[in-house]
Amino acid sequence: MHFLWQLEKLLTDLSDQLAPACSDYLPLETIVRSVLTLVYPHGNSGFSLDERNLPVPAICQGGADDIIDGDDIAFVDSSSGIAERGLKNFIIGHTAHTGTPIFICDNHNYVLEAWQLLREQQSTLVHIDQHRDDAPATQFETLYHTRICDYIDFAIRNKWIAEQVISIIEQHDLPQLQSMPDHNRICNIDLDIFAPECTILSLADKVKAIIAAADNCSLITLATSPGFIAQPRAIEIAKLLWKYL
Repeated sequence: MHFLWQLEKLLTDLSDQLAPACSDYLPLETIVRSVLTLVYPHGNSGFSLDERNLPVPAICQGGADDIIDGDDIAFVDSSSGIAERGLKNFIIGHTAHTGTPIFICDNHNYVLEAWQLLREQQSTLVHIDQHRDDAPATQFETLYHTRICDYIDFAIRNKWIAEQVISIIEQHDLPQLQSMPDHNRICNIDLDIFAPECTILSLADKVKAIIAAADNCSLITLATSPGFIAQPRAIEIAKLLWKYL
C-alpha cells in the first residue's frame, strides 16, 4: 500500500505537465474482438514445452474499472512450474486525464493489436520495461506468431514502427528521452518495471520517464506481464496510470 501511495503522489505531482491528447482520430473500435484460442507453439507467448490451447482474452472498449483479473492461464513456464492467470479482457479506451488512446493486455506481445492502428505512420516506439524485448522474431505470418521477447522486431520488420527504438531500462538510457520526436510516438510500458525486485531505476525516475514518453504521444500501451509481476499489483498500477496519464 505504501508503494501505491508513493506512485500516486508522483503521478499527481507530475501529471500537470501532460498536454491534452493530440486530435488525431484512432478508430479504436476496429480492434474490438471476441476471445481467441491459440495452440502453442503456433502463436501464444507462453514458455510451455508441451502443446496446449491457450485463450487470448477479448478486446473490449472501456475504462480503468474494467481492468480485472481473468480465470484463464495466460503464461506458463514448464521449467519453473509457473502458471499465471491473465486479464479477463484486454481494454482499449482513453486515459482519464489527457484523453490519450490507451490499450492494456497481459502478455506483452499483444500490444501489437493496438500498434496496428498506427502502422501507416511508423511511429517512434518508447519502450519502458524491465527487459529490452529485442530478440529476433522467428515468424512473421501474423502478430499472433510473436513471443513476449520478439514482438518489437516483428513490428520493425513489418514497418509498423520506426526502426530506431528508444528503450528505457537502465539509468544510462534516460538521456534518450531528450531526443524523442515531439509527436508520432507510442509509449509502451511493461508494468513489470514496477516489480519489487526491479530496482535499477528509482520509482521517481520510472514515473518521470513515463510522463515524458506519454506527453503528446499517439498511443499508450500497457502490459501486466503475468509471470514477471504479481497481477493484482500490476492491475492497481495500470488503473493509476489510466487515471493520471
